[in-house]
Amino acid sequence: MKKYFSYLFIALISASLGWLARGYLVSIPPVETPPTENYSLLFPPQMAVEAPATDHRPTTSTQPDKQQLQQWLEQGDYENAVQLYVQAYTVGNDNDAIALRNIILIYLSNELSTQNFNNVIALADIYLRAFFDDFDVLLVKADALTQQGKLQAAVFTFYDALDTYPAIEIDKEIRQHVHELVLQEDKKLRQRHDLQTLSDFYQQLLLRESNYVPYFLYYADTLINLKHYASAREQLLNVRHHEQFAEISKKMLHYIEVLESGGSVVNLDRDGQHYLVNTTIGHSTPTVLLIDTGASVSTLSPEKFRQLDPAQYALVSNDLVLSTANGKTSVSVYRVNRLQLDKHILRDVDIAVLPMDSSFGADGLLGMNVLSHFHFEIDQANARLILEPQ
Repeated sequence: MKKYFSYLFIALISASLGWLARGYLVSIPPVETPPTENYSLLFPPQMAVEAPATDHRPTTSTQPDKQQLQQWLEQGDYENAVQLYVQAYTVGNDNDAIALRNIILIYLSNELSTQNFNNVIALADIYLRAFFDDFDVLLVKADALTQQGKLQAAVFTFYDALDTYPAIEIDKEIRQHVHELVLQEDKKLRQRHDLQTLSDFYQQLLLRESNYVPYFLYYADTLINLKHYASAREQLLNVRHHEQFAEISKKMLHYIEVLESGGSVVNLDRDGQHYLVNTTIGHSTPTVLLIDTGASVSTLSPEKFRQLDPAQYALVSNDLVLSTANGKTSVSVYRVNRLQLDKHILRDVDIAVLPMDSSFGADGLLGMNVLSHFHFEIDQANARLILEPQ
């Protein structure tokens, strides 16, 4: 039988909340939690239906009920199947009611293992209308939703289960799994540029686990990308004194100040000790440049230069002498009418045509003749270029 995260098999690895998706402003480390054991539980006894101290309900034999329940489950008649269990639970012997419940759980587990996720969710929804706080059924439903890729619904179903038994010993494993699912959903929504849905998602998450600090930071990051700076600042101020996250909060608050002043926080690609940034030269030529603060002038490779529209540049010099790693060399310099770096557009920028080491994956160098237009900083820890207007 395939292993799932529910009451059947619980074996989780630690959540990796230091993962950094494109679009994040900072790398957010995980909250430190002590290691916990893994569990492999089948119908945990602490989750069984408990009889009241004094019970005057009549007892009945449920052997025919078991057969009828199994038949209705196999036929997909979940309404009648659940109603049969409800009746047994209400008027029958508790041991018999537990037996019927276990038949339902085994059926759910079999449907889960054969990937009949719609059946699992349909039965679980009907069952939970009568027993909304059944931990096992909530976990099975959450598993099915996860397998279907409905991660937001899965996350909130896991939280429903935790709310039912908040002090159980597998609580940490479940929360780690939930945090992993949240990051998967975060990554998916960022790739789709659906930041408003992501913002709404974090609002709901903070209602369910308000003491989990990374949610505040991821939510603030999303709000910053939406340019909701005041709301982002409010979230960061909530955690600015947290021992583990104070520095991150301070850095993100600085980013907000930069953005509010008209500056930029630009994503960089890292190549060893070097950083690459996306630019546009002319009106339509995307160009990847390696940031080189030791270069007095920006450069383009001959191959990339040939892609430019000749109407968008003019020759400045045929004999500029540059110092390179291979010594001094004479190059041609052209003045391009436009270079865009994030939202900043520079006019009449000098570009030297110089062969580029292809191992860097860059089309040229971004030199100080561009960077000197800004107060700039390279945030190496998070691979970000901070640009503030002069």
